[in-house]
Amino acid sequence: AGPARVTRMADFTVGERVRDEDGHAATVRYIGSVASAKDQKAVYIGVEWDDVTRGKHNGSAVGSDGVLVRHFVCADGAGSFLKPKKIKRGDTYGAVVRRRYVEMEAETISKDNKLDMDVASVRTWSGRELPIEFHGEMKIRSMQQVQDQEKVTVRDEMIAFAGDDAAEATPKINFLDVQGNLMWDWAQLSALGDQLPNLEVLRMNGNRMYMPTLPPQGLSPSATMKLRMLVLNSCGLNSWAQVALLERTLPCLDTLSLAFNDLEDLELILEAQANGGAGGADVPPPTPAAAAAAAARRTVVVVAVVGIGRRLDRK
Repeated sequence: AGPARVTRMADFTVGERVRDEDGHAATVRYIGSVASAKDQKAVYIGVEWDDVTRGKHNGSAVGSDGVLVRHFVCADGAGSFLKPKKIKRGDTYGAVVRRRYVEMEAETISKDNKLDMDVASVRTWSGRELPIEFHGEMKIRSMQQVQDQEKVTVRDEMIAFAGDDAAEATPKINFLDVQGNLMWDWAQLSALGDQLPNLEVLRMNGNRMYMPTLPPQGLSPSATMKLRMLVLNSCGLNSWAQVALLERTLPCLDTLSLAFNDLEDLELILEAQANGGAGGADVPPPTPAAAAAAAARRTVVVVAVVGIGRRLDRK
């Protein structure tokens, strides 16, 4: 019958982004028993590491009968089978933002305007250790309250889910940079946008989006109402048809960055368009609202085209 395979186990889901205890990021590619495991009832998480040298295999394992079993596909050396307790799931947007932006009521890091000697100190010419004084901590903190910020940057963190308190955490935001987080589900991204209706710039670099989660209708119209710049560099997009699907639900978009995505069908679509074709049967027509908006604005500028696919690396 072969090893048991599931798409969910408790919390983990195939396609989900995770980190190990050292902070290294990976994508869940398999959940189930592993052919080489002593306990064939034990469930492992098969992951593909962002760092292709961190793993031990290519998603396959050899069973006790000597038969090679392919559990998932990845580059040689990029795969690992891990017990669930060895990796961490992502967190909600609100929870991560609140951790990164300290609240006014939080404990101060200085006492009587002096930092802890174990944290920061200075040695005098005579060899005496003195604490470093830190003045204005509360004034600085008052200027950093996230609920008052229009621009928020939270890079290389654990954001994976929208949660239900994004608007409460950042009610004034119009610029969001979440580069290097663990976003992977387009539905979660759409839900986040629904809560941040004034968002104009979204930088998603390095969030490996799992394309099967992209709804046929694209993103929610209310989630992208004002979005004019979207950066999706290194986000795992693999088809220009997917890009077209996204663009048709972004009525105000004027800049789209797609560097380092493997858009393998782009050359074929461009060639078909040059020959008078439609550019691919899978590219859906624009909605009436998107078409009207597009007619009233300039054409979307796709930046950083060189490097978006293996066949486009040449200049």
